[in-house]
Amino acid sequence: MSFPADRALLILRWHLFIIGSMLTKRHLKELRELGRKKPREKQGRFLVEGLRMVEEAAESDFEIQEVLYTETFAGGAAGRSVLDKLRRKNPVQTIITERDIESISDTVTAQGIVAVLTPRVFE
Repeated sequence: MSFPADRALLILRWHLFIIGSMLTKRHLKELRELGRKKPREKQGRFLVEGLRMVEEAAESDFEIQEVLYTETFAGGAAGRSVLDKLRRKNPVQTIITERDIESISDTVTAQGIVAVLTPRVFE
């Protein structure tokens, strides 16, 4: 069954509303804190930002816990390609607002995607 393009966009926007509203203030705060060393060590995870870094993480043997991205990022060809690679690793994927991604990101201009990874432990 295929949908007209405008109906598919409406469904995607509704999906964005539902999922975007699931990101709690507490979770958003935890993600922001990953920009500092002490919370990173306490939580045992770190953030990777941007298309290339997340793509590298998808191709590596790092454990990816969660991926957060914007609707704009998912709409681009490069974004769809990275998200397809990430699906193979099966992390939690959440569509969030531009405003939320900017508050999580440490860069001046957020690219629309961040991933939460578990660091490797070398013995």
